Amino acid sequence: MEENEGKNLANDRKNELLERIKKLQQEKRKERNNDNIDVKYYEDCELKIGKNKLAVSVAEITEEMIEQNKKQNEIVTYDIYMKYRGQDVLIACINENGDLCINEEEVKRIDPKNQLGLLELGDNEKPDLSVLKGLDGKTEKELEEEKKQKDKGKNIKDKEESEEELEEDDKEKDVADLEKEKEQEMLARRKGINPKNLCKIRRDSQFYKNYPNIPKTAYFYLDSQSRMHAEYIDKEGVHELPGFTEIKERTPVTRLGTDGQDVREDAPYRVMSAQGLEDRNKETQAVRVGIYKDTYGYLQIETLHQGRNGEWEGKNVDTYGRDRNTAEMNNLIDERVNTPQTGKIAERQEELKKSGFTEDGLTLDEMSKQKKISEYMNEGYTFEEANSIYDYVVGELHLREEEAKAKVQDEIVEKEDKEKRASGGRDAGEEAYDRLINRRGH
Repeated sequence: MEENEGKNLANDRKNELLERIKKLQQEKRKERNNDNIDVKYYEDCELKIGKNKLAVSVAEITEEMIEQNKKQNEIVTYDIYMKYRGQDVLIACINENGDLCINEEEVKRIDPKNQLGLLELGDNEKPDLSVLKGLDGKTEKELEEEKKQKDKGKNIKDKEESEEELEEDDKEKDVADLEKEKEQEMLARRKGINPKNLCKIRRDSQFYKNYPNIPKTAYFYLDSQSRMHAEYIDKEGVHELPGFTEIKERTPVTRLGTDGQDVREDAPYRVMSAQGLEDRNKETQAVRVGIYKDTYGYLQIETLHQGRNGEWEGKNVDTYGRDRNTAEMNNLIDERVNTPQTGKIAERQEELKKSGFTEDGLTLDEMSKQKKISEYMNEGYTFEEANSIYDYVVGELHLREEEAKAKVQDEIVEKEDKEKRASGGRDAGEEAYDRLINRRGH
């Protein structure tokens, strides 16, 4: 989650525009041997082409024709891009006479059924470009300056927002929570242990909803010899939680985390049997409590659930001083219902452990083939292509997602070329060459 939040998508988009403008300038200079090229880029245009209004981006390319150090005239052409599968695809060009030239190969790829009607347009089509006059076209320098200002403004804003969030967190943090954390520290010091080694369960934790028979003053800790204990407090003092006993078995557990974004297999630091936890979920055949240590030495408590298939899953217990479970995660670990089937996520994690998804830890969405297929199809892939991407990630190749998508894209192009050759047509390279020659001839 944190990595995703750190991505600056707007900045990436601006970098793409700058690279595209530089590439256009290089191509035009090479094509006409002309160094006097200006490019303006118009984003998010609604341009009428034929009978349809299309959401496109337009690059306006102005070339100064100079002979003997004197400017003769200007040639203005346009490249039209449409967003497809996360990329800008060149679907058409407009020459200096205003004539439209459709990039048939790319249009057939993104609109195979010709629903946009672009393939029916002839070379005499002259789109109305007056819509660009009301838009703010940006040059390479303007884009670079805008990017610098946005980066600068973003850094200042991020800093201010970060400071404001910290202030708000301090204000909004429940007074009871602060008192409980202090109480937790005092309790640890009375026992002669480091406060890091004691975890007190939050009173509103899903744990108590799952197991209402457990006193709401329960806590777990490691003593000076790293032995695990479970206790609770009432008016009469401190008591051991009945049915909780440390055991030596430390079977690896599939941990779901607090938000389902870092599902991984891990062996607990210490484990307790938990006869005091009622088995209310018919899909769970055994429950234990496990303690883990994070990178800073603080303890994290999880209930460990064994499914009917023998697989163990760990579900985070909300404790004072740590990040809370998300609402979605609390729904997932609700033991008062029969779903999800305990052990199924662990079984799936084992299946995908060597796949291309596991570099940074699995997410729950990655464990669902149906969700991943739907995600790929929303990006524009067909059902068959989406299945191929998934199979390349989880199959023997174990490709990363971007590698799998690139492989499928290569297969699409190869298939189209093969079909053209079989029908006596030309391949993509030949058609691209012809388009280049035709454009020079205008």
